[in-house]
Amino acid sequence: MDASRVLFKPPTIPQEIADYREETDAEGLPTDITLSRLHEIFQSIVKKKAR
Repeated sequence: MDASRVLFKPPTIPQEIADYREETDAEGLPTDITLSRLHEIFQSIVKKKAR
């Protein structure tokens, strides 16, 4: 019933903003981190946020 009153509109982002892609410096990216370590970091952040 509530959904019948919800309106949606397509995004109105200017094309130059939609086309923007930030350059990435591949030299600055960490290469020695594993998916397991990323998961541990994420879990520690979630625990800190829950406090």
